[in-house]
Amino acid sequence: MGSLPAVFSRNRAEAEDFINGIQAYIRLNREVPGFNSPMKKIALTLTLMQGEKVAGWAHDIGEVLDELNPATNNIPALWDTFLMEFREQYLDTQSADRAHTELENLTMKVPYINKYISKFKELCQKSGYLTGNAEVTYMFLRGLPKSLLEDVLKAPQATDYPATKEQAIQATRTQQLLQNILRQCP
Repeated sequence: MGSLPAVFSRNRAEAEDFINGIQAYIRLNREVPGFNSPMKKIALTLTLMQGEKVAGWAHDIGEVLDELNPATNNIPALWDTFLMEFREQYLDTQSADRAHTELENLTMKVPYINKYISKFKELCQKSGYLTGNAEVTYMFLRGLPKSLLEDVLKAPQATDYPATKEQAIQATRTQQLLQNILRQCP
């Protein structure tokens, strides 16, 4: 069931999506005979790793897999170890830093508040920030346009990120409504 992720050829930016796609595919097919086998999970993943930049590593892992005894070594820790090795070999170690930089420079384009919130949340997650702290709320406010920021900071001022986010949504709606009304007035 479902479809396999695209072939992985060592693009570090795609490594996390690739392994998440493999895990989702395995999760979807967990009731299919064999999909609970750590050895088969690894073998399946290796078949989707192609190209000269991954061939050596995939070959070496395949040889190690061939040497294991399915009766004694086919344990969950084998899959966990494979995932750890894959991440160590291929994950983009700079992605959190790049996400942090992008978050620092993120600005909202009026009236796209939902797009701004979605991108902000995605970058917080990639950067390792929790949306509950004051620094995150400050970064969110800093990305708002001045006219919107003034409305959000009016009393009563929000005390946390969810309330600040809701005030930004309401302020955007209010500004959009005001602009629509003013356009219709002669």
